[in-house]
Amino acid sequence: MTRFWSKDTFKHKQQYLLLGALALLGIILLCIGNSTNTEPQVKTRSSAIDKISVSGQANSNDIAALEYKLADTLSKIQGAGHVTVQITVRNSGRKEYALDTQRTSRTTIEESADTSQHTTELQEQQTVVQQNRSGTQDALLVEETAPEITGVLIVASGADNALVQERLLHAAETLLQISLHQIVVMPGEEAV
Repeated sequence: MTRFWSKDTFKHKQQYLLLGALALLGIILLCIGNSTNTEPQVKTRSSAIDKISVSGQANSNDIAALEYKLADTLSKIQGAGHVTVQITVRNSGRKEYALDTQRTSRTTIEESADTSQHTTELQEQQTVVQQNRSGTQDALLVEETAPEITGVLIVASGADNALVQERLLHAAETLLQISLHQIVVMPGEEAV
């Protein structure tokens, strides 16, 4: 029984427990992210040109492309070996498009012998501002924000070396502009 809880096997079990906890956290974050509202939201303002904000699920192709590009870059770090990256995001970011807002008001006054009644009718019409590009009409993009990254898991065959692990951590921190506590680097098997 003492061999089961020896110092060497206890360290490996801690690593497996940490990896399992991170995987569970990733699943929970994905579930929370999928329950957000995917309907477009329209912002109303009093100016002549407004913005429309469109939010929805993060494009999984964009996240997968980012994971692939990051893994490719990190695998070039000396000693890293084969690298796999998984990224979790909180939201999909957003795109804001320019809106042309036209407001009209009409006031009607009805008077009778004893009373006077004022009625005001307000009407608002919004259209997305279009721009010509090579013969096609596209909505005019005013602002775009990237998805908010909440966590990154890096599995590298060379990550059992502390120096390589530190290099991977700092490279991911710099490339993704997130803090170190959001990044986990784990040693992995060499790719076959």
